[in-house]
Amino acid sequence: MLDRQPEREARAAMRRSARRVVALALVAALAPRAHALDLVDVWRAALDHDADFAAARAARAAGEARRTQAGTLWKPTVALEAGGGLATNETAVRGARFSAPGFGQTGDVAFDTSVTNGASGRVALALRQPLVSR
Repeated sequence: MLDRQPEREARAAMRRSARRVVALALVAALAPRAHALDLVDVWRAALDHDADFAAARAARAAGEARRTQAGTLWKPTVALEAGGGLATNETAVRGARFSAPGFGQTGDVAFDTSVTNGASGRVALALRQPLVSR
């Protein structure tokens, strides 16, 4: 009987090699196509993944929002203001003395004033325009 062991091992090795070649061909066929990147694409990709640069961009955007808010402080404003009230007040003065040229002197004068349910009202339209920044 001839020893066929070396032949079997050779065939098994060829089958393994063929499987490897087929597997590599499938991987190569299914893999996404690689394309060359130019310097600008690499630079943009680096900026997209740079945390410090992203923080600086966010700070700049916040500064732009504050600039817009600050700009509104220089715009004119119009306000309508109204107020009202109701009051009662009584005063009395006794024993007052007066003197005036041509009238002589008067003594023991009494003054009584009374305001009952006195109403007061106020309406104002205000227009403001900032002129100076401090």
